[in-house]
Amino acid sequence: MNFNAKRITISVSHQSRTIFKEIDKIRPNNLSFSLFISHIAEEYLKHNSSVIIPENELSFKGDLQEWYSVINSAKGEDFIALQDGIRRIQHMIDNRVDRLLC
Repeated sequence: MNFNAKRITISVSHQSRTIFKEIDKIRPNNLSFSLFISHIAEEYLKHNSSVIIPENELSFKGDLQEWYSVINSAKGEDFIALQDGIRRIQHMIDNRVDRLLC
């Protein structure tokens, strides 16, 4: 990610959108959303030694049978979140291929 740019764009999954809406409800009016998120991240990093990765996250190097199970059993919000994640990954792969071909 290029943090030297004035603006940074991120993909927001359905699950993240819900969290961002909750954060925006408690954001003070005098702070921009990005500044408030940076304060939250800073507080988290001060009080936690590592980044939390949910235990239910599958590894890309994991067994494909696990992926098959998750894909076929996912319902509702979980299935939408799975689709969002796969779409974001495909976008990154497509961008990488474009850079390699240029």
